[in-house]
Amino acid sequence: IWQNIPELIQGTSPHILDHIIKNEQSLSADSFMRKVVKKVVVGLEDLTIEVNLKTLKEVLDNKFKVSVHIKGEAREIIWPYKIAKGKKGTLIIKPNAGNGDPLDMPPEQLKRLVQGIAWRDEYFEGMTLKEIAAREKCSDSYVSKCIKQSFEFMAA
Repeated sequence: IWQNIPELIQGTSPHILDHIIKNEQSLSADSFMRKVVKKVVVGLEDLTIEVNLKTLKEVLDNKFKVSVHIKGEAREIIWPYKIAKGKKGTLIIKPNAGNGDPLDMPPEQLKRLVQGIAWRDEYFEGMTLKEIAAREKCSDSYVSKCIKQSFEFMAA
């Protein structure tokens, strides 16, 4: 989302924009995402992230003590990616065209999210948690936890 901030807050002073970008690390990525992201749709070739622009303005104004200009209530950001196979059948999302980490998450958290989504699909197609866990050489409780977290992330 940070890569799209200039586009989302068009008409804001370049000095304010520069201040926000230089100090973005002072915001908790997890808290920021939970407040600003309305919905994430994981497609076959891209992620579509719907951003609540009113909340984005509130967060930026309050955190950075600035006043940004935002038009509209929501905006979709689309990040293309490709899926690669990792060790033990793990799916890896690789951003296309140097777009960076599409969800601005630590790598381990993003890995668990992708695993949860992939394992959830396999579970709904008929595999048991024990079968998935045996193949991945992990516990069935870990598989269950990743699947549950994928639902929680999508609902947030």
